[in-house]
Amino acid sequence: MSMDMSSDASFLSLPDGRRLCYHLRGCPDSLHQIFYLHGVLSCRLEVLGTSQEVLQEVKARLIGVDRPGYGQSDPHPKRTAHSFSRDLLCLANHLSLDNFFVIGCSGGGPYAWAALHHLGPRVLGLLTLSGAGPASMLTGEERLRLHEGHEQGGLPEFTRKMVHGLLASQTALWWVHTLVGASLVYRFLEHVMANVLDKMAPVDAACIREQHPEYHPQIVAQALAQRPAAAAAFLEDLDIGMTSWPWDISQLAPEQTRNVHLWHGHGDKQVPPVFSEAYHRLVPSSKLHLIDSGGHFAFYMGSQATQRQALSQLIAGAAQSAI
Repeated sequence: MSMDMSSDASFLSLPDGRRLCYHLRGCPDSLHQIFYLHGVLSCRLEVLGTSQEVLQEVKARLIGVDRPGYGQSDPHPKRTAHSFSRDLLCLANHLSLDNFFVIGCSGGGPYAWAALHHLGPRVLGLLTLSGAGPASMLTGEERLRLHEGHEQGGLPEFTRKMVHGLLASQTALWWVHTLVGASLVYRFLEHVMANVLDKMAPVDAACIREQHPEYHPQIVAQALAQRPAAAAAFLEDLDIGMTSWPWDISQLAPEQTRNVHLWHGHGDKQVPPVFSEAYHRLVPSSKLHLIDSGGHFAFYMGSQATQRQALSQLIAGAAQSAI
């Protein structure tokens, strides 16, 4: 499966004057409209990893959206999960969508849950792909498995401790942003992303090296295009998505969680599957799908069969929930 890199950007001017950048993939007259919320240090072009053939089969269109500061979306000085949900609502209205599905990949998972919480009946279903989340939602046993998963991922001990410290403390994030500055954070991230394949699960690294060599120079480069603004967006993602949320997904109304699907590669070393297992524990009506041979990129750069199954179940779930 190759990526079509004809990635013309579309823009929406938001009420506060910011521009929101998005990319459409699939048939314009598709029956099913799906917002695709990319991972951390990524951008709207993640949608290009989903097979055009599969989208045509299931009659769906993906709407890849750059979060503020990533890609070509203007930064938001006071971004929250709620404010980004409002951005999505503005885009849905602009595209004349009465309702829609939401996919959240990796660090985009928390924003997908936020959309389900804030946008209510407009959201027909939720699909997370290797979804990340706050460590605060994990039990003690789940936290041990999280640490074990990161150790198996090959991260140096100092880096692991730093990451876990940042995820556990909003104060730490504030100090990093204030004292270090976005420019230096950007340089660090640039170095990390240049060597990211070496820290991935072998199945993920092979997928990118052999099937999608354009991923890093295209998708990652576009994600970091705004340089310091992208570094600030990265810290915001850690703060918003991976520290404690101001609402509880276990308190979502039953009608909101009837069509929730959690897909995760069992061999994911970047976001261990314990997060999807915790989501499933908190929302028992959700459907948990663990891919035995899958890594972090098990879906959006993986097999067409997996994409077809996941999207078909999401779409079918909306019809079943309406009965």
